[in-house]
Amino acid sequence: MSEQHSPHHHAPALSASFLTMEEVQAEPYSTMEGHGHAGAHVCVVLAGSFDESGPKRSISRCETGMMRISPPGRRHTIHFGPEGARCLLFVMSPRWSRTTALFPNQPTPDHFSSNANLGALALNLRHQAQDKSPESALKAENMIAELLARSKTKNAPPAWLDRARDMLKRDFRESTNLSHLAEDVGVHRVHLAREFTRYFGVPAQYYQRSLRLIDAACKLADSSLPIPEVALAAGFFDQAHLGRVFRDRFGVPPAAYRRQEYLGPE
Repeated sequence: MSEQHSPHHHAPALSASFLTMEEVQAEPYSTMEGHGHAGAHVCVVLAGSFDESGPKRSISRCETGMMRISPPGRRHTIHFGPEGARCLLFVMSPRWSRTTALFPNQPTPDHFSSNANLGALALNLRHQAQDKSPESALKAENMIAELLARSKTKNAPPAWLDRARDMLKRDFRESTNLSHLAEDVGVHRVHLAREFTRYFGVPAQYYQRSLRLIDAACKLADSSLPIPEVALAAGFFDQAHLGRVFRDRFGVPPAAYRRQEYLGPE
């Protein structure tokens, strides 16, 4: 029987109220006994391999370049191969896991994907994780939502859907009428809403709100613009609206975030 070792976990490279990421270095033939997470999690294998066994003892192999997606509460045991493994592990909060609309309420098995289209997204995620600011965490959150959605579809988004997302990016500060957006790209509103969530992992309105939050966080960190003006410039109704959404996503109100950025960590 092979000797068992405890995998070595690097310190988290990214942490936010809705998402944490760490790079995990596992030794050859090491084992992670039965464990799970309250929220959904994504494991991207950068090097090496592992075999996973679930509650029913079925075994699945995950190798370099592959990704494993586990729904909330899913328990499994991991046996690493002769070269060990180096992985990126993204763990979503239970609340965020529900907002993606990708995980049903009933128990589901892990999902393994080797879709080549996911490679660039995974690399971008790793790069984004080097920047530990809240706005970068939010960008990473959007990337993971798309990663999760893309892993469950075989094809790239249709051209009209890419156009719709580009329009949201361009006009994210403006009030968006989904019916008008659908008309501009030539599809029905219901079809647009369904396909946007399917390919990008979150509803169009949620995606737009994330862009507004990123913009507000950057303005708070990089300018002395009064917070009411930050709110309006980023597309929020007023300071109170920004405050509610900002605290919900970043864990602190805008004023506290600005003080942290100016003063640095205590």
